[in-house]
Amino acid sequence: MNVFRRILLALWGAVLLSLSAAIVVFVMNGQIAESFFTATAQIFLSGDSMWLVLGVALVALVLGVLAWFGVFYRKAPQQMVQVESSEGTVINVSLTAVENVIKRAATDVPGICGVSCRLKVVDGGLGVHLFLTIPQGVVVPATASAAKATVEEQMLAMLGVMPAELKVVVDNIVDK
Repeated sequence: MNVFRRILLALWGAVLLSLSAAIVVFVMNGQIAESFFTATAQIFLSGDSMWLVLGVALVALVLGVLAWFGVFYRKAPQQMVQVESSEGTVINVSLTAVENVIKRAATDVPGICGVSCRLKVVDGGLGVHLFLTIPQGVVVPATASAAKATVEEQMLAMLGVMPAELKVVVDNIVDK
């Protein structure tokens, strides 16, 4: 979004510079101003070039709407988990980083070939829903409980946070 705003600022800056230069030229030389306004009146007031006028108006309208969108659009704030360090300071960790820790921990468990998770901030802390894909022939209860234990250990070791709720769902069993 920053690039979009910079482009709009550059565009409107160029428009304002061109307008101010034209005004200076018109003030300094009346003959240029008179010929410019005569040509403009012929283009915009004659019925022959109605589509050109409508095209210019449409481009101006689109640029105006984009400028207002760029100025007032705000990105939604990213959800964070607050973690207290051993020194007593509070550190904000994004849910994306927490999700990466969880996925890596669960993937390290033997017998798991795919992991996805859904996180939500709940009253008691962080809620984790872990979705596992395992190959056929693997013992589901043992693998699921190993994944749960590994995720809890890694979250505590890396983030210093225990999930308030950790639900494990085996949502797919695939061929080896």
